[in-house]
This record gives sequence, structure tokens and C-alpha cells, in this order.
Amino acid sequence: KVERPLSLSFDDLRRLPRLSSRPTIVCEGYFEDVANWAGASLATLLDRAGVQPSARLIEFVCADGYAQSITIAQARSPDAYLAYELEGKLIPVLHGFPLRAILPELTGYNWAKWIVEIRVL
Repeated sequence: KVERPLSLSFDDLRRLPRLSSRPTIVCEGYFEDVANWAGASLATLLDRAGVQPSARLIEFVCADGYAQSITIAQARSPDAYLAYELEGKLIPVLHGFPLRAILPELTGYNWAKWIVEIRVL
């Protein structure tokens, strides 16, 4: 549900304005962790794609077959972005390379790893 479907390379994403933060990821019952992340704003990507007014969700599609959905409002949060860096270096595969969703307002299971596609529904 976009006006202008995007196909961006990893380098294209890295050329977008960079966001960084040090949020706490909470996976209830398992762990909490604080780290420095950096990446591209989800709101910027949605604006470039021209999200249609009827859209309600975005779905992260991951390289391992996992998919996770969040609302458009959650994706447009100023704190929501697609991270490509962890502690100043490219994200290691274990932590989600090429892209990981950083969603400080949501619990850790929403922080999808290995993102290769985003669908607007």
C-alpha cells in the first residue's frame, strides 16, 4: 500500500540521514541489554515510499523466514529505525545483519533481525 515502491541497496540505506541511540532491548523473562545502534529512520523510508492512507501495518520480512508486523504509528515513531551498525561497526550476523529493527517503545521480540524486505499492509 505505497505510491512509490522502493528497492534500496544496503549502501542506499547507509546514505540516508543517520540516527543513533542507546536503547534498552527487553526480552521479558530472558534478558535486557543496552547498546549503541545506528541506522536509517523508518519514517523517512515510509515517506519516500508514499504510504497510502488505508495502510495500517508494516511487516518486516527476515532472511530466516520470520515476519513481524507493527502499526504504521509505531513505525513512524521518531525512535524507530533500521539499524545497520552496532557499537560503531556493521551489525554482526548474530545480531541481525544486514538490518535490525530498533523499536525502543516495544518489547524485544518486535526488534526483527536479518530484515530483507518491508511490506506495507
